Amino acid sequence: MVKNIRWHICLMLLFPVLISGCVSMNENLSGEEGQNAQQELVDAAAVAVRVMCGDADNRSLAVLIANARGILIYPRIFRAGVLFGGEGGKGVLLARDADGKWGNPAFYAMGGGSVGLQIGMQRTSLIMVLMNDRVLESAIRTGVTLGADASFAIGSEGAGLAADSQNVHKDIYCFSNTDGLYAGVSLEGRIINTDHPANRRYYGEDANPEGILLKNSFDNPGALVLRDALNTLQ
Repeated sequence: MVKNIRWHICLMLLFPVLISGCVSMNENLSGEEGQNAQQELVDAAAVAVRVMCGDADNRSLAVLIANARGILIYPRIFRAGVLFGGEGGKGVLLARDADGKWGNPAFYAMGGGSVGLQIGMQRTSLIMVLMNDRVLESAIRTGVTLGADASFAIGSEGAGLAADSQNVHKDIYCFSNTDGLYAGVSLEGRIINTDHPANRRYYGEDANPEGILLKNSFDNPGALVLRDALNTLQ
């Protein structure tokens, strides 16, 4: 009995460490190596968009994206839980430019924890569709805590939304490509913040979310693959 308790305590402490390691493993990269890591994330985000928008279970995703102000794409969210649960991952945020096209991505990180009866470890893709200027600007300027700064719904709750978005009542709609224990993802209280080191590695030392997303002051040709994947959904 004592051994079992010790085993559970060890796992409870270990899983958040694993999550933290997964989120921050490229934090210390620099130069070309660091930029390659960011490009891999951009390329993975483009794949996630194509795959998830082509999934019949996400039939409302393309409609919401067509009417969105911004979109957060996390190609790899790591989740773990043994009594104490944790989630984290790297992603990108894009906003529409003055012509209604999707601009360059800014890099973001998401993390959070929860307490409850849960066990297992899983990796998933997550797309979060930002439906209004208020939540987009909050993400750019201060970061967002889901449920506190922004209302949200799991994507299936938006199924059948009209193309004119008259039935959209949430700030953010969230879509995951996984089923099972973590289906629907427990996003309440999750914190979304700018990944400043990643933005600087990809665009240069002066890069910041406002300049990337609102002023279009920074550019990287490698972002075209993701921008094209989204712009073809128009």
